[in-house]
Amino acid sequence: MGQLIINIVTNYYIDNTAIKNLFRYIAGEGKNKGKERLRFSSAKGLSFNYKEAALQLIIMQEILEKTAGRRVYHMVVSFPENFKEDKDGRFIDLVAYSIANVLFRDYQVFYGIHTSTDNIHIHFAFNAVSYRNGKKWHKSLAEFKEFKNEILYIVNDTLVRYGYEKMTLKKYSREEEEKSKDYFTYKNL
Repeated sequence: MGQLIINIVTNYYIDNTAIKNLFRYIAGEGKNKGKERLRFSSAKGLSFNYKEAALQLIIMQEILEKTAGRRVYHMVVSFPENFKEDKDGRFIDLVAYSIANVLFRDYQVFYGIHTSTDNIHIHFAFNAVSYRNGKKWHKSLAEFKEFKNEILYIVNDTLVRYGYEKMTLKKYSREEEEKSKDYFTYKNL
C-alpha cells in the first residue's frame, strides 16, 4: 500500500506565543492561510477553537507550574502520495481521533487534517504535561520508535476495517536519525 511517515517537528515551543502560533497553523489560520487547506480540526481535552484551545493548554501548564522548557510537542503523520480515501473521507478522521484518544489519553491534544500537499497529513500538537499526573512526556529515541509502531498499528487496524492494504513505516536516513536523536537527547527541556 505504501509507507506511513511519522515525524516529530524539532521545535521546542517554549513560550505562549509559539504555542498560539502552532495552534493557529494547525487550524489553517497561520501565515500560510489560503495556502494551507484544512479539512478538519478537532481536539481532546481542549476546545475545538484554536484560540481557546491554546489558552486552555497554557492555563493548565500554569496551574501545574510546568511552564519551563519544552511545552508542546508537534507531530505529523503523513500518508503516501498515492493514498486516496473513500468518498466519505471518514478514514483519516477516525485515525486522527483514535491516535488522539488512545495514544494521548493523558494529554491535551489539538489536531488538524491538512490536504494542501501531495499527501494528506495530520498535525498533532500535544501538551508536554499530563493533565492526569502533572508529569512531562519524555521519550527516548528508542521509545519514540515504539510510539511510531503504536501509531502504525492504529492506522493498519483502521485500514483493514475499511478494506485497504496495510502500510509500513518509512525508513529514515542516517542524517534524519541523527536529527531525531539530538532532539530526544534533550528530553529534559
